Amino acid sequence: MGFTFRAKSTLRPWAHEGFSLIHSPTTLPDGTPGEPEEFVIVWEDQPARYEERAWAVRALWQAHSELERPFLEGILYWKLSSHDYHLDDEYFMVHVGEGTNDPILPELRRFLASAE
Repeated sequence: MGFTFRAKSTLRPWAHEGFSLIHSPTTLPDGTPGEPEEFVIVWEDQPARYEERAWAVRALWQAHSELERPFLEGILYWKLSSHDYHLDDEYFMVHVGEGTNDPILPELRRFLASAE
């Protein structure tokens, strides 16, 4: 599993360059389907938003922990590194070295704690 650090990464976790055409269904306030929305995301133009991938991992943890029988035996996160120089070309990287404050780390630690 991996998410880039860019905004909207939860829509296309693998995307970090180029563009994506998003076709999104909408629902009106009364619950009936509305006209779908379409928009283009240019990935290089998206600002860094590290919180978004942390939210995605938190949602995965919540789904996992709320089931009577957990559906995950573990996860493999692509890519963990303790080297800052990887940040320049590894859009999925989570820095795990000294001084990091990436908000995804506490969310990933939930899975470690549950395995102990």
